[in-house]
Amino acid sequence: MLILTLVLVFLVIVGSTCWFGLWNNIITLCNFLIAAVAAYGLLDVAKGLFDLADPSITKYAGLLSVWGVFVLTTVVLRTVTDSLSSVRLRFHPALEIVGRILVCGALAVGFILFALSTLQFVETASEGQSNSLVEQYHSLGMYGWNSLADYWAAGPFAF
Repeated sequence: MLILTLVLVFLVIVGSTCWFGLWNNIITLCNFLIAAVAAYGLLDVAKGLFDLADPSITKYAGLLSVWGVFVLTTVVLRTVTDSLSSVRLRFHPALEIVGRILVCGALAVGFILFALSTLQFVETASEGQSNSLVEQYHSLGMYGWNSLADYWAAGPFAF
């Protein structure tokens, strides 16, 4: 069921972003990457705020923190980039089609890996039991997300 959901999410993301063009998808991909890094970077701060506000939701603080910071950062970045980039950049039609598909696919894969990496905050198993399905997909998401981060850290953006 989870695999079917992931395939459906992939198709929905590709189908909904492919219509906006290569320039908009590149901006959306950059916004997504910044928001995903910010979500994990501000995780401890946001969890602390949840713990201060209501200690009874500590069980869900990690999941709410990651997704809350991610959504908030995405909305702010989208607002800023829409106001800064009011003119759409035109590409060669062949590059536009191929690039649009590749960037949409990268955006969908990145979102799925980010979503799978947040499964570490889900507590579905009882005391003493393990939930192997959640652990299996969480490790897949973390492996993919960490591989992507390692690639970027060793690439031209390394500092």
